[in-house]
Amino acid sequence: LVDTMQIATPKTQDEKYWQLSGGSGGSKMMMMTGVPLAPDLNWALDPAGGAIVAWSGEYRFLATSTGFDTTQVVSLAATPAAVSDERRVRIRDSMVGLYEKQFDRTAVEDAFKLSDIPSTAPYFQSIQVDDQRNRWVRPDDGGSPLTARFDVFDSTGAYLGAVPVPK
Repeated sequence: LVDTMQIATPKTQDEKYWQLSGGSGGSKMMMMTGVPLAPDLNWALDPAGGAIVAWSGEYRFLATSTGFDTTQVVSLAATPAAVSDERRVRIRDSMVGLYEKQFDRTAVEDAFKLSDIPSTAPYFQSIQVDDQRNRWVRPDDGGSPLTARFDVFDSTGAYLGAVPVPK
């Protein structure tokens, strides 16, 4: 029985973070969060063993049995969704509203720069593996739940099609 698996996940130059320190109400805190819509590392455990690892800056994922090998590479021709300025502002304002409860609003606004949010979304938001070993990849929905979907691949990497996310 293996209950722990180390997955080789090299850091890339594309990883972006927002950082805050200080706090309100006399408490001192530090906080770091990923920049919204910036590409990041995603992974999911495979029920048959191993894991699926993906960098959302490209539409490709890898299967690994040990965390340090590659047993499969799967990709899909796709174009990342454009992110409108309106959506970028809405996301930033939402994040400022969330963190201004713990930090000074001006400090949050200074740390959470609108220019850090990309004008194109990552290729996908998440990846999951079901008990049949199908891989469910959730592309960015452009900010509209009506267009939300999963791209589904079987365990061999064959693309099965798009499945809308239930309303």
